[in-house]
Amino acid sequence: MSSNQDIRPRITVMNEQQMGQIHESSLHILKSVGLEIDSEKAVSVFAKAGAGVDGSRVHIPADLVQWALDVAPSNVDIFDRRGNFAFGIGDGAETRFGIGATTLNYQDPMTDDITQLTRKHMEIMVRLGDSLGSFDLISTMG
Repeated sequence: MSSNQDIRPRITVMNEQQMGQIHESSLHILKSVGLEIDSEKAVSVFAKAGAGVDGSRVHIPADLVQWALDVAPSNVDIFDRRGNFAFGIGDGAETRFGIGATTLNYQDPMTDDITQLTRKHMEIMVRLGDSLGSFDLISTMG
């Protein structure tokens, strides 16, 4: 193997039956427990689509989830900041690695202190992700 060849692991964590169990459990949670939604506009959109609404809690029925899955594209093209095609995500696509949008806190690498994420922290994370050659994307809340 040449030293400049990227190593791309392929991981199979669950079988079809296990994925089905998780999907069914997710449908149950979305309907029975629901989601707490902070945006009145978003609550209104869910209500118009057929979800049950109890104040700011939205209960999403299985048929609405299935509809969303059916209309969502199975493949998404990702472009770089210059508008050039970078890669695709979806069925049969290669595994991709990156910094995700669920980062709500920042842990200072020098002190280990954890603080709420700020724009400055996002800048640091984006610069780090950009410098890591094995990372394909950076998705931030900003």
